Parts: sequence; C-alpha cells; structure tokens
Amino acid sequence: MAKLNMLEKQSKNSKKSKITQSIPLIKFFTPSVDQIRNEVAGIDRCYTSQTDIVGEGVQNSIDEILSCIRNMTLKTGECTIKINAKEREISIIDNGYGLGNNATEVSNLLQQFSTNKLTDVMTVGENGIATIFLMFSTNKFILVTGNGTTKTTVTAEGLRDWKESKNVKDININFSESESDFIGTELLLGELSVDQPLFNLTYQQLVYLLRTKTFIGYTRAIWEKEDKVNNKVKVNFSFIDKLGNQYPSSSKNQSIKFGYMMPYEGIAAIHYEEELKDKKGLTEQEKREILNNKVVYSEKTLTSEKDQRNIHILACIVPNRDYWNKRSVELGLCNEQDLENETFMENFDYCLMGSSIVLSAKGMPTTIELKRPRNVGAAGYWDNLFILIEDPSLRFDIGRKSIIEDLSKNYIQEYNRILKDIFNEFAKNVFPFLKEEEKFDKKIAFEEARGRLDNLGVAGLPIIKEPSDQEAHVNDLFIVLLSKNIITNLDILRTGYRDKYDKLAVADGVKDIVIELKTSVDKILRNFNNATKQYPDIDYIVCWDVSKKEKQKFKIKGLDLKENIIYKTSFSERTEFRHSASHVITADFIKPIYVIDLKVIVEDLKND
Repeated sequence: MAKLNMLEKQSKNSKKSKITQSIPLIKFFTPSVDQIRNEVAGIDRCYTSQTDIVGEGVQNSIDEILSCIRNMTLKTGECTIKINAKEREISIIDNGYGLGNNATEVSNLLQQFSTNKLTDVMTVGENGIATIFLMFSTNKFILVTGNGTTKTTVTAEGLRDWKESKNVKDININFSESESDFIGTELLLGELSVDQPLFNLTYQQLVYLLRTKTFIGYTRAIWEKEDKVNNKVKVNFSFIDKLGNQYPSSSKNQSIKFGYMMPYEGIAAIHYEEELKDKKGLTEQEKREILNNKVVYSEKTLTSEKDQRNIHILACIVPNRDYWNKRSVELGLCNEQDLENETFMENFDYCLMGSSIVLSAKGMPTTIELKRPRNVGAAGYWDNLFILIEDPSLRFDIGRKSIIEDLSKNYIQEYNRILKDIFNEFAKNVFPFLKEEEKFDKKIAFEEARGRLDNLGVAGLPIIKEPSDQEAHVNDLFIVLLSKNIITNLDILRTGYRDKYDKLAVADGVKDIVIELKTSVDKILRNFNNATKQYPDIDYIVCWDVSKKEKQKFKIKGLDLKENIIYKTSFSERTEFRHSASHVITADFIKPIYVIDLKVIVEDLKND
C-alpha cells in the first residue's frame, strides 16, 4: 500500500480512489453466453469417436446398474437401448435407483464437471461432462429418473441449434418433480444431427460396436471368473433404420449379450494355457495338429513390478490375416463386395474386426488403441493378433481419447514390455504351428525352381540358380566359393553359435571373426533395431546383390555403406580375407563391418 500511495503522489492529477463496484466471487466467474457456447464446443471436440453419442449414455446406465448390484439394492439389472435412425432418436432405459432424490439433486448433477461417482472406485464415470455432451447434441432432450418415492423429469429443446448459432437468447431447462414409485432412468436424445454416423449402420454393426466400444462390452468377467455381475445384467437392443425397417423384427428377441465380443466368439478356439502350454512333451507334429487353422487365445493376469496392481491381458492369435475379413463377413458386418469398396472401407472400417491392441478400464472397453511395440522378431505376425489390456488404474482425458499425460509414458512402457514378452512366447510356441504343412508336389516344386530364378551362369560351380530370398541358398553359394578357393584365407569354426550368429570363423589363420548371412544386406538393420544382434560383435556380412536402395537405408540409420577400395578383381592377388569384401559399413568411432556381395564375385567369375 505504501508503494501504491507513492505512485499516487507522483501523479499531479491523482485523486482518492473509491470502490465503484463489488462483484461476488461466484458471479465474477459466471460465464457469459459466448463463454458457455465456447465451453460446450470444447466439450464436443473431446468426443471424437463415432460411438460416443450412445457410449456415454450407456456408460451412465451400466455404471448405475453395477453400483446397485454391488450395493445389493438390485438383484438383476436391465438396460434397454433403442436407436431409431428414421426419427433420429436414441433412448436408453435402465432400472437402477435413479440420479438423485429430487429435482435439485438432479439439477446439480447435470451441471458441468458435477458427478456423484468420485467416492466409488468401481464406477467408470469421473469427470461429469458426458451429460453436457449429450444434452447439446440434441434438440429434444428428455430425462426421467426415479428412486421409488420421487420422480424427476428434465426437458430441454433446441440445445443443438443454440450451440451452433450466435443467438444470445436464453433457453430454459425444465425440471419437474412428483411423487412416484417409478424406479430407474429413461433418457431420450431426439432430433439428433442428420449426420450422426450411427444412423448409417446396420443392426449387426451396431451390436458389434455396443459390445466392443461401449460398457455393454463388459470385460472384467474375462479374467475374474468369480465376478458373476455379467450374469445379472440383461441388455435389450432394437434398431429402426432410415427406411423404417425394425431389427430384430420381433420384440421378443431383442436381448444381446452383456460382455465383450471376442474375435473367437461362437467358434472352436484353443485356450493356450490349458490346452497347449501346460501340456509337456508335445512333438511339433502334435502341436501342428492341435493348432492347425485354429484360433488361439490366452488369458493372463500379471502383477505390475512398479505398484503391484493387477494388469489383465487377453491375447487372441488367428491363423491368417484373412481371418478378420472372413469373420466380419460371417458376423454380417459387411459382405465380400464391401471389402473391395474403397468408399465403404474408408467410412465403415471401424465396424469390422481386425488386429489391434485395445485398452479397457474398470470393465469398460475404450476406443483407445496402442501402437505395436517395435524391435521384435517375426513382426509380420502382429497382423494376426488382437490384444485387450484391462487396467483398473487407468485414467483418461475428457472424452477418453488417450491416457492422461502423467501416467501415459510409464504405463505404455510397461505395456510394451508385457506385449513383447507375450509376442515372443507366441512366436516360439504358436506361430510356427498355426498352418498345416503344405503337401509337397515334386513336379510343381521343380518347375518353380527352374522357372522362377535366374541362372547363376558360372561354369564349374555346382549351383544352378541365383540365391532367392533364402539365407540357406546364400550359405550354399558361400560354402561352394570357399571350397573352390575363390574366397580364400577363411576356416569355418562353428555354425549357428547359440542360435545368435550364423558362423564363427578364423580369418587369415589368426583372426577370430563373426559372420552373418543375409539375402540382402539391409536386413541386418532389423537385427540392430530389435537388439537381437549387436553391431560390435559382427565382422563380416555375406549377402547377395548390394543395391543403391540399400545404401540409402544405411544412410538413414547414420551408417555408410560404400564400395571397399581394397577389393581387387584378380583373385590370385587376394592375400587377405577382407579382400573378398566388395563393400564396407562404416560410422564414426566404431569399427567397420565388411560386406561380401556374392553377386559381385559371381560377376567377376563370369568376366575372367
């Protein structure tokens, strides 16, 4: 204050100030119409999934039902979902014990960031904005909720239009209260946008989404077998399409399963732990007979090393990548023509089965998918995998688009370690046996071998064809060139050292070296990336046909793949083994790796 007085004295025109307005704190922070509209628009931007409009309503309903069952105030829960594309309406009805005891409590709960779920660690909802999103997505909002003694009805019209306009006119949200023995909650979202994507779907697609992207796909019972809650919840679903056709046609057959729709639901599948892992002494042929063209699934509950929480994992391995499309057709999610239609796939691929890594929390699946871990061998098999991770400790941002930032890095690192372990176990025990060994047709095999590959074209070499994509073929040619003294000053000591490196050898009679065989030299980069092989350990790489494209790949990785200036075309002058190397890989401050391109040597033989 002394400083303020000093400033006032320095001003010649200074007069004693007086308070002209006093604004209460709550009123000061009360938003204007434009601010409310901006806040609603911000909430809208948080909800980006095509299923949010039904998913958020379902979540509130199932949360209430499960809470009542756990509190033993309800024996059997029931949730009824109706989607009417022709009238642009969605209704969700449940028999839980309502949202509040009176209109005042209901009014408080409908306001932004208000929730009554913070004290219940089992409920999914936690940020209190889902109802705001639902209200402003509709021009006809009706909510009826009762606890057996009091029924509260909430109505509002024109909220979506108001949100999208610049109209400053206020809109009333009406609350009425009456004595009633009604128990439950009925939500009607009417006059939704004509662009609502759910209205363009089929009945089968909607059932699939409800059971994989919303709380109807209850996941806890997958791992917690003692959790019988899923048997105490009945779900009814009906759909009227844009033409007025009703599905299912009979009102007596509207029940759908409360629980996650597994990729193998309704078909014979192999339980990995029970039918394979715990069976000791199976031969490879016996494994192949068990797994041939079968879907394999694994259920694990792991304990986090960091905080001792349980992390549940469901992993499903399908025999081939075509399985996802075939299964989608079988379930009526699409037809064969749809799969070839680019427009269909662009707009409706989220309705089809496929390979993914999906997160679930507190029993509710989300639309959040994790990226596949990098640096694993046999990476192509990821397309055969579906993995569901249930972590009850997960917390998400508004709209559940991602894990909240303070948890994201640590959790994803932990998940990646788990996923790599699972993948590597399956790579060893499952992937090699999924397909039946193809029957050998001798005539066809020889026709393919003679016609598919170019002739090597070197007289005196007992190898007819150039190496293809088989390292064994590269190895055969390498050994022949050694035996013919075309590649000299090398003695093979051991092949396949501990299944890590291809050959241990002695060069020039004194130097111990490690040799790797590759069909193309750039394949060593994959080994470096996934740390299955170490750059400092390797001295030589033997391959077929180094190209400019491969040189560019090394350059991207900070390595230089270039011609070896000491390579000599005259075989008689090669006094050291490294003289057989046509190329060399170099980088700053590390030793080189020499590359023997067998094609260069073969071309030299042709020219001599």
